[in-house]
Amino acid sequence: MLALLSTPITIPALIVILAVFFALAVTVFAFVIAAGAILIGVTILAFAMLTAGIGIFGQSLWVALFYLGSGLAIIGAELLVLPLFIWLISVILQGIAKIVQNLYHRFVKKNRAERGGHHHAKDN
Repeated sequence: MLALLSTPITIPALIVILAVFFALAVTVFAFVIAAGAILIGVTILAFAMLTAGIGIFGQSLWVALFYLGSGLAIIGAELLVLPLFIWLISVILQGIAKIVQNLYHRFVKKNRAERGGHHHAKDN
């Protein structure tokens, strides 16, 4: 009887929880895709600068050295930022797992309390 009476509260709560999970997943997915696209774009830029530096080497030494140095500096900066990026993704994934775990335990405990606290059918 209590489960039937609490249905108008539990169904919208479940819908809200699922919507939050979906929004969180979409946000993390968009962040990872955007960061990956930036990383790929900057890498292409670095290799284009290296190629331009090599191609212009015979015409203007200083411009060629500028392009080569800029390309190498970009690659070096990427190699410095890459471990930070990997750490940030792992922290985000751990945070999401913790949030999902907390919400799951909160929701499961409420359902078990509504059913009388029994965990398994063989406990009866």
